Amino acid sequence: MIMKESAFINNKKMAIFIMVVLLIIYRSPELFVHPRFWAEEATIYFRYAYESSVLDGLLMIAGDSAGYLLLLGNIAITLATLVPLEYAPFVTTYFSFIIFIVPFIIILWGSSYVWDIPIKKVLAILIVLFSPAASIPEIWLNTINSQIYCGIAALCILFEKNTINTKQAIFYRIVLLLGGLNGIYITFLILPFFIKLWVERNKNAAWYFGIVFLVALIQFSLFLLLKLSGENIADKASHFDLLRVFTRVFYYHVATPLLGINILEFFTLKLTNGLTIENILTTEKLSYFTLLVLNIFSLVFIILFLIYIAKLNSSIWQRWLFLTAFIISSLLITFAALHGAPANRYLVIPGVILSFFMLSNITLSKPTNISTIFLLGSIGIGIFNFKCSANEAFFKYSSTSANWVDEVKAWEKNKNYHLKIWPEHWTTAFSVDRNKVIQFDYLLRKSAPMLFDLSQSNAQWQEGNIIFPIDSLLSNFMIGITLTAHNFDQQYTGQLFLVKILFLETDHKICLDYETSLPLNLKQPIYLVPAHYINSTYYSVIKLPSIKNDCTYDYRKVQQIQFLVKPINKVPVTLEMNFHVGNTKKYSIFRLF
Repeated sequence: MIMKESAFINNKKMAIFIMVVLLIIYRSPELFVHPRFWAEEATIYFRYAYESSVLDGLLMIAGDSAGYLLLLGNIAITLATLVPLEYAPFVTTYFSFIIFIVPFIIILWGSSYVWDIPIKKVLAILIVLFSPAASIPEIWLNTINSQIYCGIAALCILFEKNTINTKQAIFYRIVLLLGGLNGIYITFLILPFFIKLWVERNKNAAWYFGIVFLVALIQFSLFLLLKLSGENIADKASHFDLLRVFTRVFYYHVATPLLGINILEFFTLKLTNGLTIENILTTEKLSYFTLLVLNIFSLVFIILFLIYIAKLNSSIWQRWLFLTAFIISSLLITFAALHGAPANRYLVIPGVILSFFMLSNITLSKPTNISTIFLLGSIGIGIFNFKCSANEAFFKYSSTSANWVDEVKAWEKNKNYHLKIWPEHWTTAFSVDRNKVIQFDYLLRKSAPMLFDLSQSNAQWQEGNIIFPIDSLLSNFMIGITLTAHNFDQQYTGQLFLVKILFLETDHKICLDYETSLPLNLKQPIYLVPAHYINSTYYSVIKLPSIKNDCTYDYRKVQQIQFLVKPINKVPVTLEMNFHVGNTKKYSIFRLF
């Protein structure tokens, strides 16, 4: 039976919640007054949403950088495209803030196995706000890392008792559903939620597991579709290294949450004469035997540490919840981490699980044990680092920091200007007219596919045309070309074909004539870009030369792009050529089917 809380207790919770909000603002007050875009939040997500339809923006998947749906981030960023450009970061920053405070709401007003007394609720709040893992600067108030706070909220729900009212139960289900579609961290908790269902055997636990299973299925299916369609997905999982995996897990997911990044890096640099842990692990000076010994030693230490911490917990099934949550999350995050190093944003979820694990071992009968020492020590270190000067670049404007309003003003004067964002040295760019991008993308897709028979013995040029109204071609165009070789056989791997690209004005006046060769088995899209395009490491491009002197120098006058194709050697293959604007291929869910 649920007892109604007194107004006094509820007021105390509200006072604590307000204090949490004020502390969040205190860490970075300037970001609430002068918000910024953070990294891929602008260069990939906002740029795509700004240059696409609302529906495509809502259903975007960053195919070549993430590989999963970030639904809440998409909603925030799509909403940001609907306000004047100079105010766009206000939407994303405040939306991220709302997601950030959800775990605190669950902790304060929920009923948990772990924080079952007021002092432990306070400690849980301190963990989410101050612990070295949860207060990583990189994840602070941006939509692309909002999935991490969704993962923390799911952890809080995982340890909730069944003594909640109907409104709370519905709220938790919504958090798991939207949070599970906002990144992949909640999907890593599918086994712990199954254990919860197995032990509790109640309707709420069944709902939780069902929702987590559903979102895991959706995210995995999308990831698999992207992989099967040839997307690189930022080289994910290609750097997973069994010879170094447990050394990295120990350093990033055990030691860092306890000691903090700054302290651990300080001692690492001192003991190794200026080398970081990644310098040590990737140097060619270390033999395989040395790496193997480090790996085994780290694994043994992790096992002994987890066993020792687990024995302090009197509840056997809670031990299994924590152990499965930590082990699965840690290994999967390490497996999927960019470049194989599960640092920074990749250590948050395992670090918070470990901190919650230690919190569960604190009891009134034994308030002081090794878990208490570790936990209070790590929170103390986190409080010290909360506004550490070493992290000011993430929270505070400096003389070199980009102010978004000023950047938009500069862009409005020069539409080819690349707007500066955070962190330093990052820039992004937008098309002059977003409606033109959408219209031009429609025209390109309408013109596709073009089919070319490369088996003809006379090897004549075969022609395909894209025709569009004058003033439709963007000055900073980026035309994606996707090739599919039908009836392709592996014996033709490496075979090339010739393609000639002609830009024509009215009356078929040729402004540009460019010829190149391409491989038949081209798996990734290739992008046709103007001469002034700034090279990107993400895309393969055909950079066209400047427009011919006898034309108008103005791409807006181009009315037709003609593609001429012929084989270098006769091959029994039909080549299909499809087109799309910019980097939109496979970014919207609709583009996958």
